[in-house]
Amino acid sequence: MKASLLFAFVLASSLMIASPQQATGQYVYGLSAVGYAQDTREIFGESATWVDYYVAYYYDPEVLGELYWQFSNEDPLDSGYARGFSAPEYGILIPAIVYTYSRSYLPATTYTTYSTHFVRAYYYYSYCSGFFSGCYADPYGFSRFNGGIFGGNYGWPGFAYDPYFRASGRRYTLGTTQVSITTPLDCGAAASGGSSTESTNGPCPTPTPTPTPTPPVVTVEVNPSPLLPSGVPGGTNTATVTVRTFPAVANRAVVLTRQGLANSGGHIDGHHTGARPTGSLRRAQGMTDASGEFQTTYTPSHISGIVTIEAAVAGARGSDTFTVQVPGLQELLPGNNYVLIGFANTPEHPEGTNHWGAAAANNGLRQIADDYKAEFYGQNPIPENRKLHYNDQSLPLGGKFDLAHRWSNAGPHREHRVGINCDVRCCADPGFVPHTPPDDRWARLNQLFFNRGSTRTRDETNTADPHWHLRFEFGQQQAAIDRNAGNFVNEVFWAVLDRQALDSEWQERMDVLENAQSQGQALTIDAAKGIMCALFNSIEYGLRNRSDEDFITDLYEGFLLREPDQGGYDFWLFRLRDDNSQGLNGRERIARAFAESQEFADLISGFVDTPPPAPTCDPSQEQTCYDQGGTWDPDTCSCTYDPDPCGNKPSLCY
Repeated sequence: MKASLLFAFVLASSLMIASPQQATGQYVYGLSAVGYAQDTREIFGESATWVDYYVAYYYDPEVLGELYWQFSNEDPLDSGYARGFSAPEYGILIPAIVYTYSRSYLPATTYTTYSTHFVRAYYYYSYCSGFFSGCYADPYGFSRFNGGIFGGNYGWPGFAYDPYFRASGRRYTLGTTQVSITTPLDCGAAASGGSSTESTNGPCPTPTPTPTPTPPVVTVEVNPSPLLPSGVPGGTNTATVTVRTFPAVANRAVVLTRQGLANSGGHIDGHHTGARPTGSLRRAQGMTDASGEFQTTYTPSHISGIVTIEAAVAGARGSDTFTVQVPGLQELLPGNNYVLIGFANTPEHPEGTNHWGAAAANNGLRQIADDYKAEFYGQNPIPENRKLHYNDQSLPLGGKFDLAHRWSNAGPHREHRVGINCDVRCCADPGFVPHTPPDDRWARLNQLFFNRGSTRTRDETNTADPHWHLRFEFGQQQAAIDRNAGNFVNEVFWAVLDRQALDSEWQERMDVLENAQSQGQALTIDAAKGIMCALFNSIEYGLRNRSDEDFITDLYEGFLLREPDQGGYDFWLFRLRDDNSQGLNGRERIARAFAESQEFADLISGFVDTPPPAPTCDPSQEQTCYDQGGTWDPDTCSCTYDPDPCGNKPSLCY
């Protein structure tokens, strides 16, 4: 068999990365190769990435290899992804290598191997000064070379550098290499690059290229759906996204995108600041498996509405559209004894979108208005300006009822998510300016609220204005919010930076949390502390120029995912100002206190996707088990004893 093989060994500056100290070594190398075997009608490709001894202390090499031909530059003939392994302290430097192959051999045809080269950090390295942990750094500056797929290297949470602690970290894209080869003619004159005897009888036929393969049918399924918005108690807030190809096509790149339907969920997009939040995908790209499928998870945002997830695979597209909502909400229509207000000055939530509630809450509001009219006006008509005025309730699909034209998840209106709350004003003048009625009327009105099932009173608003928040629960406590790590990352970005996390930011912090979760609750709490440290220490947060009052609120919203209670707010604001007056860094000290608080630890430990802590066994019970010949199970802290063969047949035990 006569074979020809062409290699391209690329060592361009784009793939030779030296550290800022210009020390010897510290390079990454990339290779693309392509070749053919004319006799067996085969095409071969090779892609590789490897690192030198110095880089290997911090990074593993990775490579994506793809083999194309001239008839399609989108659908590869073959592709693969590989990761190497670096352990220089043991003399191990294993490159990442992908071999590609195809039997789609044609004469006079150009074939190309295209390689994308990466490194992935696997050690944490502390470079920033925070109040309780370091930041995940990029020692040789790969994040600044080609940007990577996850952005820069400032403010990433992690533990201090430990050469014995290996943790899969960020992946950086360093660049690409490629090489092409053209196969020779099979007939007529001597084949290109071959000997004079390499020919066949007769003239060469005109090459007929094989047509581009028909793209597969692509489907996307989001299950379960609909989904509850983030921050809503009592249900599923994560879905599995499954992409399928028909017929099944393996090893094909999958790219997922999300799009929120404009003006859905009661939010008018044009009157909000920034892009509509659409939730987060654990992986927005990947490869189909042997069955032609790709799976990832989706976490919805706090904003309700209609969302579409679309997948692009091998030139074909498919999508699934689903709803993020609180089910069962009904519109509170106008009534004779109350007035609906709140939409005149809020074009972001116009009339017809801001008075939706659970059936029990709507019934209670109507009954309260009727009770109030009967109590104070009997059979006489009630003046329009003396009717109860119902302000913001909930949006048609529930979720965060944002204020001030922002999509923010922080700030007021947290309780207006599930249709059991309504802001109520009483006895306004014609300009809807609150007017305080006699004290006996307030007391009686408060009793009417209580009689109809409200579990909140005017006193709980901590204000002298008649602006009441009603919670209709009828004696049942509100269910706890089923948060997972993804919800936490979404919420803290809004709380601290007042924006949605970029896909790369969300995915990187999920890498940190999931790696910690696999090692137990203690490390999960530490990882969450690192995330909060990095956000509060970030340049972006500093540029927000938050006042002391704002900072205390941000700590509550960020660390505890709730609004501050008045007593706690006053206490921490006093502590902050007192520390500052003594020349101490009050913000750092108080942030540390929040990070070390039991409430924060309980919140992180309560993630629904965190494994329960391993039981702590009693050493004395374990020793007793061994002394009595038993077998100890440290997972269940229990002892088992093997049967005594002498118990029933003593003759066996001479």
